[in-house]
Amino acid sequence: MNILGHLYLSGPSSQLLVGNFLGDFVDGEQAQRYHGDIHRGIELHRAIDRYTNAHPQFKKSKAHLWSRHRHYSAVIIDIFYDHFLARNWHNYSEQSLTDFVQDCYATLQDYESLLPDKARTALMKIIDHDWLMRYETIEGLEIVFAGMAQRARFPSQMGSACEDLQKYYRQFEQECCQFLPQIRNWIDEM
Repeated sequence: MNILGHLYLSGPSSQLLVGNFLGDFVDGEQAQRYHGDIHRGIELHRAIDRYTNAHPQFKKSKAHLWSRHRHYSAVIIDIFYDHFLARNWHNYSEQSLTDFVQDCYATLQDYESLLPDKARTALMKIIDHDWLMRYETIEGLEIVFAGMAQRARFPSQMGSACEDLQKYYRQFEQECCQFLPQIRNWIDEM
């Protein structure tokens, strides 16, 4: 799961949502500076990542990309899964995707003073470019992947990831749609 998925899986708690967003921006020592539900949100983020990376559906999706994208295949699948979450949002939430995204942006901005610089910078880019809504369309994903390819440390071919998405679209969608209810149930049982 990428940003949209993590935020969705946070549930109604603002502080869990903030912590879940922070999960990619703080290490173990930095995480200890946060308390309560923000800290639990950071831990939730890490648990979601472990669960996702070990899940058979995710591994199956990743295998489609491995020969071309190697270690970037997991990142690409995370974003593909956010795409299918966005495209099928009506199956997962009664709130519209637009309202959910705007609520997330507002919540994260409310806690902006608690974010480390790297997270604050990322948040501003996400909001300015409306990344969470871009996940809904292939054209939006192309923009997201082009930006990520420019920031990648190694040659990634992420700029061509949407070609792979279109090639295996139905398979990825099926794998994601089988995965999402399982991770939601897993979190609800935590």
